Amino acid sequence: MRIKICGITRPDDARFAEQEGAHAIGVVLFSDSKRSVSAERAQEIFSAVGPFTTTVAVTHTKSEE
Repeated sequence: MRIKICGITRPDDARFAEQEGAHAIGVVLFSDSKRSVSAERAQEIFSAVGPFTTTVAVTHTKSEE
């Protein structure tokens, strides 16, 4: 089993998740979410974890309907 923690908004939280055994961390990049971060902030968060932790960017596109 692999564990991903999503909705990370701070580099410290990313490091903590990694230290506690998370295999992956995720950030939210769409503005409809209260956990949304900028692309620049996402890069800071991703840089906080080591090379063996998978990083995921969650994006969203609104339907035209």
